[in-house]
Amino acid sequence: MPAGRGAGQAPVSQAPNNGMTSAVDAAPPQGLSQSSAVGDGARPSGIATVSGDGAPSTGTPTNSASDLDERFDALQADLGKRFDQLADDVNADFDKLDADATASVDRAEAVETAPAPDSAADAGEPAGSDAPATASSGPADALPTPRDYPRPTFVHEVAVTGADMPGSRTSFASRTDLLPDTVYHVDGRGDFFTDAQGSVSYVETRYGGTGSLNADLMTPQPNTTYVVHPDVGGAAEGASYAHVFETDDLGRTVLAHTDHLALGDADRSQSVQSRVGNDAGADYDGGHLFANSYGGGGEVTNMAAMLTEINRGRGNTYFNLENTWRGLLNVDPNTKIMVDIRPTYSAGGTVPDMFAVKYSIDGQRAVLARFKNV
Repeated sequence: MPAGRGAGQAPVSQAPNNGMTSAVDAAPPQGLSQSSAVGDGARPSGIATVSGDGAPSTGTPTNSASDLDERFDALQADLGKRFDQLADDVNADFDKLDADATASVDRAEAVETAPAPDSAADAGEPAGSDAPATASSGPADALPTPRDYPRPTFVHEVAVTGADMPGSRTSFASRTDLLPDTVYHVDGRGDFFTDAQGSVSYVETRYGGTGSLNADLMTPQPNTTYVVHPDVGGAAEGASYAHVFETDDLGRTVLAHTDHLALGDADRSQSVQSRVGNDAGADYDGGHLFANSYGGGGEVTNMAAMLTEINRGRGNTYFNLENTWRGLLNVDPNTKIMVDIRPTYSAGGTVPDMFAVKYSIDGQRAVLARFKNV
């Protein structure tokens, strides 16, 4: 049988017994000349290719050259589009990497070239910030800090505003979403410095008053230094009258210190005093570590359970020691009295076993007084 024929075409003749198709004997398809059917090898679609030995070849018939050209052009255009898109994507990635690298270098250079504070007074405007210093109602604006308790260094500076402001009874230092090595200026509350882990470790603030106690001093945090500037009179320029409190890992006050004790004034909180005393038992008062006559506030940080005889008794008591200091300052307000008070506790207790009070007057040798509190 022939490889195939179109409708109305004459059958292709075959040579006897050899299966060979005779191109000479075959009648050309209708509409084709003999020369076009044989001489130039062209054929209509559906006619099998004749192989060199006269046998029809197998497989899918080939497309014309024009079809192949069109398919090649379409493939080439598609590959071109894909290549252009890939090139655009790669260029965009390189641009982003370059921008990120430039920003990182700029930040590093800003930190390296930021001037450090030259003195405690200059430290009121912290260094290392990319943004200009933000005014704060906190004490860091001008007041000097105690010599041994300077403001920490930092990398970032944030002014807390709007919804981030703490409520009047909410501690800011207890937050767990703060940046590391950052000072936060909280208007009306103070300055809060975080450590490398993002925990507040140093607070500079003021005491509150009746009906508006400082929430951060009411809920002291563990392992934190609180530098509290009291309201005192006759302050000498450049001197620090701050009350410094340090807490242990349970948030208990384990140190109350001032470089320069001074006469001042602060509101009492009878409710806090009563609660601190009552929690310890019938023989205890809620006693100020720094009396309100020295500007000491009524917040928990400045309060400890004291035996009534220590807090109000005669003889060798803390009450009488405070009166001695008060007498010296009444005579000469410029008398320099350094005071260091260290309550000690048993295990996880909240009532101090003893108060160790070290003080010096006008730079003389320090005196140590101990008051048992059990």
